[in-house]
Formats: sequence, C-alpha cells, structure tokens
Amino acid sequence: QLTVYELQGGSWVLNTMIDMDAEISRMSTVVFRKTENEENLEVVHLYISKNDTLEVYEWTYNENTATFASGTLIQTVMTPGLSAMQAFQFKPSETSQNMIVIAVAYEIEMNLILSSVIDFYEYSVTDGEYIFVNDDKRHTFFVESPIKKMEARKISDYMNLVISTQKKIQLYNFLPNYGLDFVSEYEAGASDLVDWAWFQDAVPRTDSEDKISSIIFLIKESPETR
Repeated sequence: QLTVYELQGGSWVLNTMIDMDAEISRMSTVVFRKTENEENLEVVHLYISKNDTLEVYEWTYNENTATFASGTLIQTVMTPGLSAMQAFQFKPSETSQNMIVIAVAYEIEMNLILSSVIDFYEYSVTDGEYIFVNDDKRHTFFVESPIKKMEARKISDYMNLVISTQKKIQLYNFLPNYGLDFVSEYEAGASDLVDWAWFQDAVPRTDSEDKISSIIFLIKESPETR
C-alpha cells in the first residue's frame, strides 16, 4: 500500500492511500507547472516501479481555485526487467518549454545475448501521458548489462546523464532529437563498482573559468579492498 501525506499548516496530514497489487521496487518524482483549460496547475508526477511495469501517478494543485487533487494513475508503461530509472526536466533552449523526461533501463534478450536498453519518454501536455522522445529511435542498446544506476544533471550546454554498470561509469549528453551522445567513461578494471555519488557545487577553481565543479565519488570493491 502506498500512503501519501501532504503538509498543511506545518503538520503532515494524510492525503491518500493507494492499494498496490505488487511490491514496489523503486520510486521517483518530478515537479513542474502546466496550463490546462486556462488554469495554472502545479503538478507532481510519482513514478512507481513494480513487477514489469512503471506506473505514473499525478497530483495537481490548482492555483486559480486553491484546490489540491488527490493522486490518480495516468499511465502504465511496460518495463520488463527494469534495473534503473531517472526522471528529470530541462529546457533545451531559451525559447522552448521545459521537457519532462523519464529514462528507464531494462534488460532484453536478442539473438541469445542479454543486453540493456534505455528508453526515454517525454510527457506530452496535449496527450496527458508520456510518449517516446524520439519515435524513430525508440531504444538505445548497450552490450554490457545490467545498467545499475542513472543520474541526470545539467553540467554543460546539454542535459547530461551518468550511467553505470558493474564495471564502468559513463557520461553522455542527452539530445532530444538524437538520444545519447557519448562523452567519456571510467573503467573500474578488476574491481566492481559498488556505488557512486555526483557532487556539484561552486568551489574554488584555479585552472578553470568554470563556476561549478562537478565531481563523481566512486566506491569500488575487489577481493582484497573496498
């Protein structure tokens, strides 16, 4: 069962309870604004992964009427063998609208080879659901499997996505009309990647004019050390 609380007057109160038919393995959220029927809405999307599906629930706050709508299931996406997911939003250009994107990584067997696949879905305000970002290139395939973790941040002119497997961590540019553009990678060698964290902050720099430092901290494990 999923229990959701909302903050009212400094106290957390029950908003809604949603029965789940399977165990929840992952959750993620994204918050954005949209206009619907000439009304301004603040929107929260909650992504829930369970079994072979990704469910998208929506909560909205109507600024015109000051009313809060309880969560409703707006879409179910098939994601067999999901291993990682990442929700993010970004603005491709100064004149464009924000894109709300969910990236899902899962495993698929093709020609007796188990590979990882990443699909990108963009929220369509017109359709009220998520559609493929690039319909001509729906799937991005990776030979190494499985993808264990993904995280998106904007550290250049593009939105950047860090993807890790058991043996390597890779940095990509995300291009809406193209997909992923490889930038760089780090291989763990004989060690296994256990986990990593992406640090980004304004720290003193002496050899660069960049105002923001971006550092990835890795935990590696080998038979001898960790």
